[in-house]
Amino acid sequence: MSVPPPLAAVMWMSFMVAQWPWLEHQALIFKYLKAGLSVPLDLLLPIYKSLQLMSSHPSMGYYGKNSWKRLPI
Repeated sequence: MSVPPPLAAVMWMSFMVAQWPWLEHQALIFKYLKAGLSVPLDLLLPIYKSLQLMSSHPSMGYYGKNSWKRLPI
C-alpha cells in the first residue's frame, strides 16, 4: 500500500506542472536575447496580451518608478 504525499507536496507539484510551459516560453525568449537576436513577435505576443489583461486590474498594475514613496501627511 502506498502512502499519498502530503498536501503541500501535491500543491507544489501541480504548481510546477501548471507553470512549466510558461517557464519554457520565458527561457526561449532569454535564449534569443542572450544570442543578441531579435525576439520573434509570436513569442512576445502572449506576454503583451497578459500585460493588457493585468492593466484592467489596478492592484496588479505598474505604478511607476517612484510608487514606493509615501504621500506627505
